[in-house]
Amino acid sequence: MDNILPTIINYLPFALMVIISLPFHEFAHGFIANKLGDDTAYYQGRLTLNPFAHLDLFGTLSMILFGFGWAKPVPVNPSRFKCNMRLGMALTSLAGPVSNLILSLLFMVLSKGAFLLAVQTQNDFFYFLNWLCFEIMYTNILLAFFNLLPIPPLDGSRILNYFLPYKAQQFFDKMEFYSQYILIGILILNRTTGVLSTIIGFFGRIFLWLFDKITFFMGPAVVISIDSLINFG
Repeated sequence: MDNILPTIINYLPFALMVIISLPFHEFAHGFIANKLGDDTAYYQGRLTLNPFAHLDLFGTLSMILFGFGWAKPVPVNPSRFKCNMRLGMALTSLAGPVSNLILSLLFMVLSKGAFLLAVQTQNDFFYFLNWLCFEIMYTNILLAFFNLLPIPPLDGSRILNYFLPYKAQQFFDKMEFYSQYILIGILILNRTTGVLSTIIGFFGRIFLWLFDKITFFMGPAVVISIDSLINFG
């Protein structure tokens, strides 16, 4: 039992990411697409925060095993956009990472609030919430910048696609066909070299600092170590 508890605690933030952050990310895609004139996601039942409508088996396992993951892509029909199709796709794609950054800021506030309550009450439960919200906050930042990588089929490739010349756009469109293989290759590359974690971690630390400064009125970001958490009580 003592060996199971640390494992459960370690994986809890990722489980909540799968339940909260991935569905919110996909909902944001569908919401913006709907606002731009494409109601495909709405009629396919994807304009919802219900995680079962969005979860992808491999993306969920990747989230738990590697810390990076994805949900089932929201269907988008660019021909129904009221604006330029490429611009519509770029804005729809940008909505996902932005939604994760919004969640990050929210969980930064919750983490700081939990820490203030923990200090005032010395209640172990609030220390636990402080750690949990901080982990979800930082993982949301990492998820946002993972999706912003300009590699098909990630959101960053569709955003970059808007600014590319026509021939390069065609190349990116063709690469979408191999999306699953590209994602597997990305994860293997990162597993062996850590290069993507280094890049994403760099931007993650910048936004951690930024969100800490934005919420300065709640004091500095403080989080207890997981070892201290496990040894509580």
